Amino acid sequence: MRAPLRAWLACVPLLAGCAATPTEPVPPAADPPQATRETPAPPAPAPKSAQRPSAGPRAGGAVTLNAVKIYEVVVQYPPPIWGTDLDTAKSSHFNRQQKGNQFILEQVPGDEELSRWRRLYSVYGLYAKNIRFEVFKSRALERWVRTCGQENLAVQNVVDEPLHWMVIVVCESAPGGASESGWSDGLGAVTLIDSQRLSDTYVRVHHTWRGPRFSSDDLGSWPVSEANLKEMIRRLARVHLTYNPDAAQTPHPGRDFEPRR
Repeated sequence: MRAPLRAWLACVPLLAGCAATPTEPVPPAADPPQATRETPAPPAPAPKSAQRPSAGPRAGGAVTLNAVKIYEVVVQYPPPIWGTDLDTAKSSHFNRQQKGNQFILEQVPGDEELSRWRRLYSVYGLYAKNIRFEVFKSRALERWVRTCGQENLAVQNVVDEPLHWMVIVVCESAPGGASESGWSDGLGAVTLIDSQRLSDTYVRVHHTWRGPRFSSDDLGSWPVSEANLKEMIRRLARVHLTYNPDAAQTPHPGRDFEPRR
């Protein structure tokens, strides 16, 4: 496992407290994993009628929030780095799917393809009962372990709350990535992931930048600039879930998605 990322990634001066700490990918495990000192079990969720959104809108740039219904919540989320308002849709390619208890909305710039992208933005939703938020977090990192290998990964928390987690994942090289999605040993990536839970709906919004393989110690070689990464941290801090029982559905289990990241 690579050394923790630079200090500015652990403490971006836009979040109160600014007290993130490094974390590492969790190896695949049976559900539910046993709680450990490093990953304490969160408290049991409150009844739906008593639950509040896990994170509210926060200050972060003059951008217009989009909204999408995902099972029993409405997700408000900002545009990707290549846009500032809803007109971003005019200059993007989209892929939207819902299968059983999983939803995904993927977006790439208009001059890129969904199969050969350099910038990918997506909103993923899962409807599931009786799983811990720690399991949802672990599954996100397990995919990156398979794609990159732990020897090529560095991971840094930005926000770590019981039902809200934002993390930066740095993948120097991707020897295990799917070739049909454009991955190869010669490519690396940086992704920013914001995960939240409200009631029985789990949401993950992430922005990924991909480019030639690089060293995590050399910021100038990364596929995203420090300014753009910090801007997306500010934007994703505004992701907001609202419980909407009128939108709730009873999905049937479906096969796992394999996102293009």
